[in-house]
Parts: sequence; structure tokens; C-alpha cells
Amino acid sequence: MVWRTLLSVYYLAGIFVTLVPLYWWQVDVGGILVVKDSPFQISLHFLGAQLEITNLVNAALTAFRVYLLIILAYGFYSTIIGRRFLNSTLFAVTVLYMIEPALFFVIVEVLKALGQLPADYEPIFIGTTSLVVTQPDAVAVLRVTFEPTEFYWVALAVAVLYPIARLSLRLNERREKGTTKT
Repeated sequence: MVWRTLLSVYYLAGIFVTLVPLYWWQVDVGGILVVKDSPFQISLHFLGAQLEITNLVNAALTAFRVYLLIILAYGFYSTIIGRRFLNSTLFAVTVLYMIEPALFFVIVEVLKALGQLPADYEPIFIGTTSLVVTQPDAVAVLRVTFEPTEFYWVALAVAVLYPIARLSLRLNERREKGTTKT
């Protein structure tokens, strides 16, 4: 059964991705704010110093990591014994991580609309752009960089296994229904 193999690989690879303590994205706003994060940990540096809130956020993210490990381990166990257990949490988290640059753009636009940030910003998905902040007597140009790490691409490759396994399972179920009707 192909679906069983695909789901087993997805769950095992998902456990690996969840256990490895590497960041998925790095955002650098002119060296003033540097954020390295994944769904399981975060590092926030403002003017070179780590923010204290990082520890609290990391505690919550560690709890999420443990939750996901339990789900993935149960999914692997269920698949091994032949039960059909599907959980898309890792898939959803990985795919939704692509919105991080869009989220930054939304924050800049909201601050501009509120009159709190007189800035101009060209949105990008991956790479470097400029955030130009203008004041009556000065202009500041900050380089904004969005970089997924190599490990993010590994996590995304694992996530892609989920819809493939789900499709394989659905096709298998249709085949089983077709053979029981005749």
C-alpha cells in the first residue's frame, strides 16, 4: 500500500524536522531588528541585544513542539498498524510560514496608515529590499532581508509529502469501494 509508505515517511521526516533545533527564516531590518525563527523557537535581537520576551515565547513554542511530536509519533504508529490517521498540522505550519514577508508588509502598511511610520517599502518574498523612513529633516534607508534557511526547504519538502500521501490514500479508498461493490 503506497499510502502507508508515504504517510510513514511523512510522519518520520516530520519527527526529524520537529526535533532539529534549527531556524527556518531570518529577517534583518537594517541590523536594528534581527529575527530568526521557526515554529518551534525564535531569536529576537534589537540593537544587538536579545529581547527578554524571547524566553517566554520559546517556552510556548517548545510546548507546541512537544504537541506536534506526540501527534506525529501517533500518526506514525497508526500508519504502521494500518490505521488511517491524517494530521496536517506540520503541512499547514510549513506552508503558512511563507506568509512571514507578507506579514511584515502588512505591519508596515498599518503603521503607515496610522501615521506612525512615514515610510516607503517595496514588498518582496525572498531577498533584500529597502525600507525608506522619511522625517522632515532626515531620511533613513534600512535594508530589509528575508531569507529562508536551507532547513526551511527541507521542512517544505517534508510538508509536500502530506498532500501526496493524502491523495494516495483517497485513491486507495476509491479502489477499495469499487472492489466491494462488484
